[in-house]
Amino acid sequence: MTGALIAMGIGVVASSVIHLSQGLMKLGIQRMRATRPQPRARMIYALGLGLNFSAPFWVMLANPFAPTIFFTSMYAVGLIVLLWFSCTFLGETLRMRQFAGVGIIIAATLIIAGGELVNGAIPMDQVALGPFMSMAVVWLVTIPLLGLWFQRRTDRVREVFFGLAAGGFLALDALVKGLAQSGLEGSTFLPQTGLGWGLLVLSFLGAAGAFGMMQWAYVRECRAPIVAANYNVGYVTLPLLFVPLATTGGAIGWWCVVGVGLLVVGMITLSGGRAGKAGLLLENPDHRVKISTCSRLRASMRMRMLLDWVQRK
Repeated sequence: MTGALIAMGIGVVASSVIHLSQGLMKLGIQRMRATRPQPRARMIYALGLGLNFSAPFWVMLANPFAPTIFFTSMYAVGLIVLLWFSCTFLGETLRMRQFAGVGIIIAATLIIAGGELVNGAIPMDQVALGPFMSMAVVWLVTIPLLGLWFQRRTDRVREVFFGLAAGGFLALDALVKGLAQSGLEGSTFLPQTGLGWGLLVLSFLGAAGAFGMMQWAYVRECRAPIVAANYNVGYVTLPLLFVPLATTGGAIGWWCVVGVGLLVVGMITLSGGRAGKAGLLLENPDHRVKISTCSRLRASMRMRMLLDWVQRK
């Protein structure tokens, strides 16, 4: 149990870092696409990019301590960091309904982690490589093709699809690394065989797919917190389906069913409803900028003060 707790702790830290990276990349893209590019925009994006690229190495650090699912189950906790960043620096406004959705998603991941902790998770060395890699290849080929169709849908549909797709890609990265690091000597930090090294190299396709899907979402003006919440649903759910399906005699536990059900409820709660009244979308010739009502009121007051000062002069 100590190893599982360590893996879960690493998952919390990794989740916080990666969610922060998503917010930084979105902020960098916003500033670079502004009519007048703002200073340090590329530096902000580069910082987010560097933190995002650390994702594959966190799971490699956690895998020797426990099955990969303990690491992936804690991923939604980092949403708290992204929510704070988005509201503070991105000017994004969330309603109570959306905060409730995030809370449900985090509760669902904790239920899944608790169930695996009490009942035990399937070790990665029991996963059949052939069936698992077949499902992984289908995912890698199908999802980008679907993205071409979903990019023309409404904002909400895009946010759900690209979030789920990116989370699924990164989950594949984590699972394939778990397979690569498992062997006769148990799970080790570095692969023990040539096949393991080959799988380790292939696993980075999942990380690349996740990165590409997130950039695609941000270019299509998707909201960072909503995309990230669906990202978490995909990241947590895919291992719960792929691992039992690729294991002889594997079964999905009741806690997984309850957790996935809550994940779906949280995703619907988060993505549903209209945008909050505090957030207004104003069209700019080059891009859309979200400005809060409070910001507009402050600007109006400053303008009135300036006009009063000019009249007095």
